[in-house]
Amino acid sequence: MVSVKVIGLISVLAAMILPTKNQLFVNTDKPDWDEMYNNHFANPVIQWRSFIGILVQWVASFAAWVLLGAVWAQIRGDQYDYNLNTTVLFNYVVSDTKATQNTIKAVGFGAIAIIIFQKLASKGSPIPVPQKVDTLRGRREAGWKDGWETREDEILQTSNVNSDQTSQKLKYGKESDPEQVPYSRVKRHSSHYQTFTEILIDALNQNLEPNGIGRIFFLNTVQAAAQFIFWLACTLLPRF
Repeated sequence: MVSVKVIGLISVLAAMILPTKNQLFVNTDKPDWDEMYNNHFANPVIQWRSFIGILVQWVASFAAWVLLGAVWAQIRGDQYDYNLNTTVLFNYVVSDTKATQNTIKAVGFGAIAIIIFQKLASKGSPIPVPQKVDTLRGRREAGWKDGWETREDEILQTSNVNSDQTSQKLKYGKESDPEQVPYSRVKRHSSHYQTFTEILIDALNQNLEPNGIGRIFFLNTVQAAAQFIFWLACTLLPRF
C-alpha cells in the first residue's frame, strides 16, 4: 500500500517537472519594461483583478479570524474575553512605536519577498505556451479587446510573411492571463477599449479559473514564506 502511494507521488512530481526540465537553470530572458508597464500595471483587467483579489483576501481573512474566534470561544467558555476594547485598538493605531514596528515588518517582508522572487526567476526561463483562441467570440478568453487586444485573426490578416513567421508570432503567451503574452506580442493602438463588463469578466476569469487560483496560491506562498523567514530571524535576536 505504501509503495503504491510512493509511486503515485513520484508520478505526480514527474508530471509537474518533465514539462519544465528543459527550461530549468536556463536563465536567458530579461525584464521587458514595456511589457510590465503596458500589459500589467496600465492594464485595466490586471488592475481590476488586483482590486478583486485585495477585497476577497481582506474579507476572507477577517471572516476566517472571526470563525476561529467563535470556535475558540466555545473551547474557552467563561475564560474567553468578549471585550473588544476599542481604547487598546485606538492606541495601537496612533502609537508611534507600533507604527515604526509595523513599518519595519512591512519593509522586512517586502525585502525578503523580493529576494525570493528574484531567486526563483533566476532558476529558469519561461516556457513557450501555444495560445488558445475562443472561436465563439473570436478572441482569447482573457485577452485585450480593440485597442488593447492582439487577436489571432488580425495577426493573420495583417501578416504577409510565410506560415513559419506567422506561427512564431503566435507561439508565445498563455490563456487567461494577458500579462503572460510578452514574448512575441504584436502591439496595436486604437481609441476603442473594452466595456467595463468585459473587463470585470476577464478579471474574474483570471482570479477564479484554475490558472488564476494557482497564481494567487504562489503569491500568497511567497508572502507567507517571507513573513515566516522574517519572524524566524527575529527568534535569533537577543533580549536586553
